[in-house]
Amino acid sequence: MSEVKVLHRSDVPCLDILAYREKGDASGQVERARHALEKFGFLVLERSPIDPELVKRCYAIGKEFFSLPLDKKLEIDHRSVDQKAFGDVGYYPYLTETAMNHAQADLKEFIHLGPLIDSAHPMSAHYPLNPWPSVPAEFRPLFETLFRQLTECAHLVLRLVGTVAGMDVGALDNVVLDGKHVLRMLHYPAVEERRAAQGAMRAAPHTGINMIGLQLPASHPGLQFCTPAGEWVVLDSELQDYTTVNIGEILAMIKGGGLRPTLHQVVNPQTGADAASRWAVVFFFVPNPLKTLSVHEETSGNRRSVLAGDLLLERFRKIGTRVARTDS
Repeated sequence: MSEVKVLHRSDVPCLDILAYREKGDASGQVERARHALEKFGFLVLERSPIDPELVKRCYAIGKEFFSLPLDKKLEIDHRSVDQKAFGDVGYYPYLTETAMNHAQADLKEFIHLGPLIDSAHPMSAHYPLNPWPSVPAEFRPLFETLFRQLTECAHLVLRLVGTVAGMDVGALDNVVLDGKHVLRMLHYPAVEERRAAQGAMRAAPHTGINMIGLQLPASHPGLQFCTPAGEWVVLDSELQDYTTVNIGEILAMIKGGGLRPTLHQVVNPQTGADAASRWAVVFFFVPNPLKTLSVHEETSGNRRSVLAGDLLLERFRKIGTRVARTDS
């Protein structure tokens, strides 16, 4: 791999999503976002509705969960959950997920939390209820609050990106209404030398099937982005304290040119303190799977109508996070 360029605060137009929430296009954030997407292909959020103190508390509680014995974590194993038609919630053990077109499974374990619905919600016929850990006791209330803040932030960012791309923002709002959003809390254990030597990574290069993805500041470095020019970049220590946004495949497919899915990866640490465990939180802002989308096919250059849920299920099966149903 070629040398990775380090980006500093003076290089990147950081965004203030709170200003955008208050003033909209008049906030000056649209042009900043346009410049960031054209040059880097991702966004950096300097301010957002996400409470940094809440994030710290969630990390602490998340670490407690991942420190539990495996049998305790498996009490909410994703394979024991009725995932309904479109679910992917619960605990995913180490080496569960494999990036598209990569031979080795990613060196991580994680927990997925889906939409905060109850059995009376119309989407409960399609989404499972979240299987919450019994311990730590604070897990559910903290992560429910974080889920709501991430949802608000993602919605604002989607509207901002849609404005930059000249898209119908109202139509985008409709696509994500009651969407199958996912909060993912990850634990990357200390890297096994044997697996690393075989080419395994904490997260091999990939793009997301979602509309947008939010990456909260992680406990350790490792996250890298590939720019539209094909250059791998990493944020310096100051910028790593900010939330970043990657563009997802479905949003790019709806646009049909002018937006590129953000290729990104989490590299293995070298030596020293960074070789220890790494914790991270990612939020996937996902369409409602029942919505019919008009998407651009890159291979043919044509547009076609497709159910969002079909796109989602195809990807889940390819990366190993969803077992194909045998009753449908």
